[in-house]
Amino acid sequence: MPKPAVTLPLVSVVIPAYKARNYLRESLASVATQDYPNIEVWVIDDESPEPIEDIVSGYRQNSEAPPLEVIRHEANQGLGGARNTGIKASRGEFVAFLDHDDLWCPGHVSELMARMTAENADFGFCSVMQFRDDPADVLGVWGPNDQIMDETLPFRLFRSNFITPSAVIARRSTLLALGGFGTDPDLHMCEDLDLWLRALEAGARFAHSSLPTAYYRKHDSAATSRQGYMAYQSAHVRSIHQSRVKGPWFEKRSIVAALWWQALLSLKKAGTFRWDVLGRAVVSGIPVPWELAKGVLHLFGIRLRPQAQRLDAGT
Repeated sequence: MPKPAVTLPLVSVVIPAYKARNYLRESLASVATQDYPNIEVWVIDDESPEPIEDIVSGYRQNSEAPPLEVIRHEANQGLGGARNTGIKASRGEFVAFLDHDDLWCPGHVSELMARMTAENADFGFCSVMQFRDDPADVLGVWGPNDQIMDETLPFRLFRSNFITPSAVIARRSTLLALGGFGTDPDLHMCEDLDLWLRALEAGARFAHSSLPTAYYRKHDSAATSRQGYMAYQSAHVRSIHQSRVKGPWFEKRSIVAALWWQALLSLKKAGTFRWDVLGRAVVSGIPVPWELAKGVLHLFGIRLRPQAQRLDAGT
């Protein structure tokens, strides 16, 4: 007798959409080309001022595309809140994240699901290809070396977040147990790193595919004010996790102090001097006085001479 067909787990694709008209059509097209046979799609319209109904309608005209549902927020909740809405609404055993301006290769979901199944992982992620306008013009590949996928992973992430949300598939039950993405405004733009670190702290298993099957769109350099805002979020998230992540104590403190000084200097450059950020920069720099000294010098516009920098590097 023939063996019964094996039904693969349902994967729910969650796509937050805010001012998404420029790229959402391409993003959805990349979902429609997936060779994984059991997918549903949730687009979360985060009170976007731009209509997307025609884009959704065009997608649905493709009878071979996975089914798609749209949920519209009555108030903007940000990326974390939009993703959380999709997680709660989804019916899949697994949830795949895709930002509206990013893309997938046709084998993205299949590759990650195979890797997660083989390693019995709660989270799977791949390296990503970076591009600006044309995905055929790849700027570079972003992702970890396979050798660091071990007990040092939390510290490596703490030092540099190399997991892009659009490259991630996770067990829905694990996401719900973790409470999803943080929605505190101070986590905004770094809520993904916060979730990855919380997951690792809770014992979640991560699997990495070095095969880059996702495309990350790099936009033009952010405005100075936005750079300060991003640096603030980055410093805040690492301040939360520095005592929980295993790693060299002085290096962790040095990373956090440097980020607080970077946030302060970026905000100052944008015309927004914040005394609270200065306080956090000074306090975080006390245990690592070299960061405190560099920060104070830069605050007053003093740059070390090249010779002094070489001497410091040699000590």
